[in-house]
This record gives sequence, structure tokens and C-alpha cells, in this order.
Amino acid sequence: MSDCLACDINSHATYLVKTRRDQEALDVAEPLLKGKQSCTVVPAVTYAVLLPAAIRLPDRELAKSLHNKGYRKVKNNPSYLDSCADHLVYVVCVGNWKRAIELLERHTPWLISACDLIDKFHFHLATMLLLESLVAHGHKRYKVRLPKELNCYRQSDDYDLAELAQWYRNEVDSIANRFNQRNGNDYFCHIVAEYRQLVTR
Repeated sequence: MSDCLACDINSHATYLVKTRRDQEALDVAEPLLKGKQSCTVVPAVTYAVLLPAAIRLPDRELAKSLHNKGYRKVKNNPSYLDSCADHLVYVVCVGNWKRAIELLERHTPWLISACDLIDKFHFHLATMLLLESLVAHGHKRYKVRLPKELNCYRQSDDYDLAELAQWYRNEVDSIANRFNQRNGNDYFCHIVAEYRQLVTR
């Protein structure tokens, strides 16, 4: 327990989402969504936390509302990279490729200075899912502005999507393996599988 009721509620909702108790998560988070409890980061991060639950139910209108309200609160703050990853996943789920690329280009530069490896993992995962989805829908090449600090960077901004997806897949696997080896389990592989299921629903 923390000394912040809003954070406690958000943590409870997060746990329920991770354990696929989606309607319970939405019910628990209701005080946050209705503005009855808040703090400096909640409910800004809560909207993103609940997106997988809304997608799985499925409740398309709720998911759209969570994205529209939540993304406005986090889009200008690099400390919310993890939340932006969930918003990117949502945009991939609805097949809005142009918007997804916009989010990718806007937030990928935040990776360069990000200190939290989990945040990097989450955003790399969201990007990988976007690229895999583009390939699955028949796209082969795409112009994408990526930071030159990334090893996959090309000055032309012209990318073979299958190759770029593989680069991100390698990054995701590398970070996941580091955490799994440290923790002695395969939890991060399950995260990848869970998110893959979201975008292929």
C-alpha cells in the first residue's frame, strides 16, 4: 500500500488487467475515471492501463474513449513512454496505420534518453507489433523517421518493413531474456504473447 489512494486503486486495476479480470478492473478504476480520486500521475496512466481490458471485452467505444482522453494527458511527457506504448498498441488494434506511424515517430526519440528498461521494452514491443501488422496486411516498404541513434536508422527514412520488424523483434527478445534470466521465469515472454493476441483479435 502507498500513501496515495489514487495510486493504490490504479495498482489494483493494473493487477486485475494483467490477470485478465477485465470487467473487475474497469469497476475498480471507476473512481479514477470519474475524477473522484486523482494525483499527479493518476488517472493519466490509468487510461492506458485499462486499454487492454477494453479491447479484450470487447468494448470499442470504451477503448476509443480511453485512448482519446488518456493520450492527451501523456503525449507531451517522456516519463509516460510506457503509457504511450499502450496507446500505440490501441491504434494498431484499430488498424489506423497512418496514426500509428505518427505516434511511432513522435515517441521513438524518447527511447534515447529513457532510463527505465521496462519502458523501452514496452515501446519496442508496441513498435514491433505495428510493423508486423503492416507486413501482415501486405505493406512492404514505408517511410519512417527514426532517430539516428538507433542501430536500425537509415538516412533515407525508407525501410523494408519485414527487416525493421525483425530488428525490433530482436530488441524485444533481448530485453525479455535479460529480465527472464534475472527473475528465473518466462514472464516477459507471456507479455509478448498477450500483446500479440490483442492485435490479432
